[in-house]
Amino acid sequence: MQSILEHHPVFHRFPVYRSGPVDAGYVMDDFLGIKTRSEFLGPPVERPVHELCPPPNEEYFEWINLLESVAAAGDKYTMMELGAGYGRWAVRAARLVRLYRQIPFHLVAVEAEPRHFKWLEQHMRDNEIDPCEQRLLQAAVSDKRGEMLFYIARPEGGDNEAAEWYGQALTKSYEVVGKAGQTSYEGHEVLELKSGWQTIRTECVLLKDIMPDVDRIDFIDMDLQAEELKVVASAIDVLDSKAVRLHIGTHERAIEDGLKELLTAHRWECTMDYKCLETNVTPWGPVNFIDGAQSWVNPRLA
Repeated sequence: MQSILEHHPVFHRFPVYRSGPVDAGYVMDDFLGIKTRSEFLGPPVERPVHELCPPPNEEYFEWINLLESVAAAGDKYTMMELGAGYGRWAVRAARLVRLYRQIPFHLVAVEAEPRHFKWLEQHMRDNEIDPCEQRLLQAAVSDKRGEMLFYIARPEGGDNEAAEWYGQALTKSYEVVGKAGQTSYEGHEVLELKSGWQTIRTECVLLKDIMPDVDRIDFIDMDLQAEELKVVASAIDVLDSKAVRLHIGTHERAIEDGLKELLTAHRWECTMDYKCLETNVTPWGPVNFIDGAQSWVNPRLA
């Protein structure tokens, strides 16, 4: 164990854990000793090991929220990851609780992309998270229930490997289906749009319908590819009563402004606000953001 220096103060509460050699076909992707299959991470490259803690980049602020949520938890910990990919943040939450809090935990992870969802299930198994400690949903989170189209491949020439692209999203309202049934993807019929993008049908769920039946949700981490304002607005009353902390990946300036207006009106406190597609000045220097990042705390529960 080694203490963290010259980082956000919350890192001082979680000394570095080093776990030893990693099995072939895996990498250690962070400072907690979590193992991740190389196939989830794209082409093999030399990947740095975080010897002290994650570096100050776009994800550093997500780490701060995660660590603070674990440190502030009561006698159990509940976390939701929406747009989970292979479940990086949910598994990190479980690892932190196991190492430093040793309290019961429950994870809810939601992912619509079918190959990523299979990886999510595998990542949970690889890191020995019991099925009773998790609920995994293959779906998209939006403000409407039912079946919708979901992008799974860019037009010809785009980068479509699941391990290299985690930006799949619900299709835009202007899209028109050109042809169907030519190919399949992970058992789903692929529909080609006139724009050249390819989609599949996926189930959509409301956030308020999938929130666990608990009084307190310690942390909700969402990366919903431009659905974030719709999702938060559709569940705001339940979030007010149950959620302690939100970390929201943002994708458009209008969405960022809408979130600030909505959450401020509901008396949430903004702890971080960094715009998408911009280099933002932070306490740890300038950081380039692709997705923006907003962090909010509910003073009624914090």
